[in-house]
Amino acid sequence: MENYIIALDLGTESTSIIGAMVDEYEPYGIRVIHQETVTSQGMRRGIVDNTEKVKAIVNNLVLGAERKLKKPNNIRKWYICSIGGRNYRCETVRYDRNTAGQSISDITVNQLCMEAHNRVMVSMDEELTRFAPTYYSLDSQPFVKNPVGFSANKMEGYFMATITSRDAIANLNSILPRTSKASFEQVYPSASAKAAILLPEEDRNGTVLVDLGAGTTNVAVTYKGSVCYDVSIPFGSDTITRDIAAGMSLSMEKAEMLKRAFGMHAPVKDSKVVNVNMGDETYSCNINKLEFIIRARVEEIVKYVDSVIVKTRSIAKVSNIVLAGGGSQLKGIEEVFAEGLALPTRVASMPKTKIDATESLSAVLGMASLFAREYKPKFDKEKESDLFSQPEVPEVLPQQPQQPQQPQQPAEQPAKEKKKWYSSLSDFASKIMDDGPAFGEEKK
Repeated sequence: MENYIIALDLGTESTSIIGAMVDEYEPYGIRVIHQETVTSQGMRRGIVDNTEKVKAIVNNLVLGAERKLKKPNNIRKWYICSIGGRNYRCETVRYDRNTAGQSISDITVNQLCMEAHNRVMVSMDEELTRFAPTYYSLDSQPFVKNPVGFSANKMEGYFMATITSRDAIANLNSILPRTSKASFEQVYPSASAKAAILLPEEDRNGTVLVDLGAGTTNVAVTYKGSVCYDVSIPFGSDTITRDIAAGMSLSMEKAEMLKRAFGMHAPVKDSKVVNVNMGDETYSCNINKLEFIIRARVEEIVKYVDSVIVKTRSIAKVSNIVLAGGGSQLKGIEEVFAEGLALPTRVASMPKTKIDATESLSAVLGMASLFAREYKPKFDKEKESDLFSQPEVPEVLPQQPQQPQQPQQPAEQPAKEKKKWYSSLSDFASKIMDDGPAFGEEKK
């Protein structure tokens, strides 16, 4: 059975989708067949604000992706989606087990994972949607990716639990087309999804990925090839636009134009005023004032990212910063992050693949890649079951010499035998009656 993934990223500014086939021989474990990005409607700060508008867009995207995929009966489609804003929260779970110096087996690791999983506290209106191991620690040997085969007296496991609102999951499932007859198999925070396609050396050495979206800013911390922490901040690049509009008495459209045109330039000694053509009118823009407004909000985000680094210092060592999302294109933002965090900073770029993908597809590409890796045992199990479920080919036996066929009884034979039996019974009854005296006669 072939497995296909339909990954959907619901952003405040744009909505993207890809249809991909699971293929372990491809660089990211998937082969992209279809991709599409459209302008979002009905989304606000990563939350579905207008169900009807979002449903109309998603229906067109999902049905378009399904038409591009193969349609035989021996395929299975998996639907996954991004989640953001206040719809989710992540927790780091630590649990240890005494192994008494014995060799660690798969059973021991699975028992540790199950015990740690049961310790996660989830309220009635929440659901534990993802529980993934980060790394293990054996005695004095930290950061072990796979402890199977090692001997230790004590094994510690570190896990990341993603807890999602039940209402958010219900809202996401309601926007899928009815013809798909499915629900989302998994939801991923967008920052964790984008972290799945980081450069290998960045993934190993520790990276903070800052996804600067329009409505939210999502932060993910990766170390030793795993996401250790993920959090969402309820403001993004649209908040910067609103600050400019309020501080310079402009409309949101004009404030957005100024933000993209100038960004954060180094302030000049004198108040530099630049005339900017905005449609039918000319606006005199104070560059220093614009830079001050933008920098104030960006530095607020930098301080929050710094608090995340301090909070995760015990489980991850951060060596660089990667900026992603539409807000990462803001002029001067790379320098502000590098100066505020004292770490090398770069703007994320799409990895080289067989598709001509833009940065807007990084979340769906990362989600599909992450899903293909995490569900690989399930895919392999389905392949094995398919081998046993194939129809058997009938065996061709050598021809035997023909035996003389017995003449078949005609179909009326049983009826004739039944009629003969009734007639013999009638003759026997009449014979008995003839042997006795007639009625009213004496026996001679």
